[in-house]
Formats: sequence, structure tokens, C-alpha cells
Amino acid sequence: MLARMRMFVKPCLALGLALSLFSVDELRAEPSKNSTRWVPAFSFQSGVNAQNGTGTLSTSDVLAPYNPGGISTADYSIIIPGTPQSASSRLMTPYGGISLEIMTPTLGALRDAGPLGLSVFAHIDVAYSFGPEYNLPATGNPGTFVSSIPNQLTTLTQGAIIGQGGRTIVSVNPFLLTAGAGAALTFRAWDRVLRIKPSVEYLRQEVSLRGLVRRAVRVDPTPGAPPGTPNDTFFRTVDLSGQTSRVYHGLGPGLEIEVETGRAGNFVVALYASARAWTFLNNDDLRVEDFNDDAVNCPPPPPGQVNCSSESATFGYSQDDWAYGGNLGLRFRWSPE
Repeated sequence: MLARMRMFVKPCLALGLALSLFSVDELRAEPSKNSTRWVPAFSFQSGVNAQNGTGTLSTSDVLAPYNPGGISTADYSIIIPGTPQSASSRLMTPYGGISLEIMTPTLGALRDAGPLGLSVFAHIDVAYSFGPEYNLPATGNPGTFVSSIPNQLTTLTQGAIIGQGGRTIVSVNPFLLTAGAGAALTFRAWDRVLRIKPSVEYLRQEVSLRGLVRRAVRVDPTPGAPPGTPNDTFFRTVDLSGQTSRVYHGLGPGLEIEVETGRAGNFVVALYASARAWTFLNNDDLRVEDFNDDAVNCPPPPPGQVNCSSESATFGYSQDDWAYGGNLGLRFRWSPE
């Protein structure tokens, strides 16, 4: 993930530096040519969004068939001991993408010094995110079962089976969409053209929730096994998983600061930085539950009875109402001479 981010960010920074040094003197003395026309622009940008979230993991009791055998601290009655569990983290979502912008003609008269005028702008951004997956929470190491049977007769416990555990996995899906509209105050400062652009911003992002629980349950009372005994001779497998996702929509304020740095043909080149915040309009929790559907070891019970087909695991995720973001970008504004 970091390697892909560097591949995107480094060329953008190098290109921005080169263009910021190109035809600077020509741009400094040039009056505004965009005051009476609509001005389109496109840009390349890279940034990061952040939001706080909490994941949960809960499992039911182990149900029949269940034969704990000898007394052992590894012979526990809950599928994943210690559940329900929860864990919180700040989800960081770095991204890179493109932005399209349109700006109206300048409102008000232009002056040689002080504010040059006020415009209205709108933009839409499409980005690909590189955010990692977050285990919220995680216990053990759920995966392929491996028996740790040594080379002599031994007593087997459930804890001797490697591959048991559970985790709730939260991630922000790669596709991000943002848009916004606001006012652009243009003025000259330090012999440069600068813009301050407050706006109202929109965010569309999809959050995925996945869960996995794996447990080996003793079903045979035989206390020992010779070398080479198959891993599943004395145990049945509890293998529970589930996944779901939700698209969240956010709305909030934004602020961008832009400075024109040079010219490339018919384009004025500008560097900008922006900060945004969104409150989610549909901030519902994510939740998924899975039941044991092992038809061989846990067939549906007769009416009024319960067996291990009722074993279950529940995975959940909730997030704060607000998310925050910031980015840097290189903009090309259409401004033919």
C-alpha cells in the first residue's frame, strides 16, 4: 500500500515543483483574464481522510455435541473466550485522484490592489483509496486448523489446535466520491494571485464489515492419540463468517487555499491545500450474524431442542458522526492568453 502511495504522490510533487518554477515572472505581471468568463479546471490531488470507529465481536456458547474431556483451562464453554469484545481505532484512508472544477465570472469590479473579486465555484472529485484493513477486535489467529500432536502418545486439548480465534475486519472501500460548492475570494499578496475558497462539501464512501470465527470443539472423550492421528478425529469445527457493507453520505464545511504559481501554455498552474469535515447523514451501525450451518456435525435439531446449529457469532461496527480530511493538489486552470 505504501509503495503504491509513493508511486502516486512523488510524481505529483515533482511535477508541481517543476511547474511552479515555470514562467513565474510572466504570471506575476499578468492581470486577471478570467474575470468575465467561466473558467474550467482540472487537478491531481492526494490526501487522507480520518474517522473514529469501534468494532465488536460476540459469540454464543458451545452447544452439543460437546465433550470437554479432562479438566483443562483450554476447554472453555464459549466459542471465543472473553467475548463480547470491542476495540476502537482511528481509520486512516489515504487516497489519490482527480478533480474537475468550474468557476463563474468574477462578481464585482476589479482593482489593482486588494481584493480582485468574488466568484462562485463547484467541483467534483473521484479518488482511489489505499486504506488498510482494521481488526476491531482480533483474538487468536483464525485460519487453517493444524494439530500440534507430538511424536508420542499425548493428551489432546482444544487449545492444542492451531488456527482458532476470531476477528472483526473493517475497511473503507477504494472508491471515494466528493463534491462541493462555495465562494472564491481572489486577491493579490506577495506578488502572487491567491484564492481563499470556503465551501459546503459532500462525501460518499462505502464501509465494509467482515467477520471470521474458527473454533475446534472436542466431541470424542478419548484423551490421547498416537502419532499421525488425523486432526479432526476428536474435534468438530465451528466456522462462522459474515460480511456486509453500507454506503455513507456526509455533508459539512470545507476550506481551500490556492496560489497561482506559473503558466503552462493555455493553462495557469496553481498549488492548493484544503481541509474538510463531514457529518454523516445516515450513520447507522453495521451488524452481521452467522449461524453454524455444518449439516454433518450440526443438523437442524428436532422441534423444541437445541444443538450446535444454534451456535452463532455476531460482528458489528459503529463510527463517530464526523469524519475529517485534508489534501494537496496541483490544478490546471484554462486561461488562454
